[in-house]
Amino acid sequence: MKNFSISRLIAESLPVAAFDTIYFLLVEDFSTSRWIGWSCLHVAYLVLVLSGRQTSSKGTSAVFGFPRIAASWSLLVMVFVAFVMIFLVNPESAKWPTIIEVVATVSYLCLYFVINYAESSACEADAGFKRNLMFVKECSESLLAAKGCVNDTGCRKNIEKAYDAIRNGNVSSVPAAREVESEISRIVDDICELADSGSGNDRIKELSKTIVRNMAKRENIIRNNR
Repeated sequence: MKNFSISRLIAESLPVAAFDTIYFLLVEDFSTSRWIGWSCLHVAYLVLVLSGRQTSSKGTSAVFGFPRIAASWSLLVMVFVAFVMIFLVNPESAKWPTIIEVVATVSYLCLYFVINYAESSACEADAGFKRNLMFVKECSESLLAAKGCVNDTGCRKNIEKAYDAIRNGNVSSVPAAREVESEISRIVDDICELADSGSGNDRIKELSKTIVRNMAKRENIIRNNR
């Protein structure tokens, strides 16, 4: 993996090194427009490289309905065309290709980072949803298993009430409810241990009732922090 990363970095850097070598050998007059064009071209190439890496690691994402890698290629081509025009026109007329180049680069950069932020937020929300879903799933399944190990009818009913409270609980959550959820998970583990040991029915009843109260507390916390 490390060798692959180094090889990829070298492969990505070679076009820049080759272009800069030829550019600085051939160009003698470094005007402001040419420096701006050179900078925008490098930024566009960097965005293309980052888009390629993100596409390979996260899959395809879109910009204005186009795959991000295709949009980045379009930016690079547009900037390169404007860069060439700066050399073809006289210095007095070079401001328009330069303006187009700068506007295109800055606009795409803003859009690029907005999309990145939106994707990051979506990933965090998805991770949070999966974590909350696992909390409900694991706790409810553990209580069902514990119920199967208990013969006392009253104890089984209390476990079932705790199971219903968790199973019917809110799948979404908030950071403020993490402490209560951790406490519920710990109590579920305690119930499972007692059920496996075949003793402590009174303790199981007490813990089951505590789960019902804590789940009600969790629901209130979620409702008040939305």
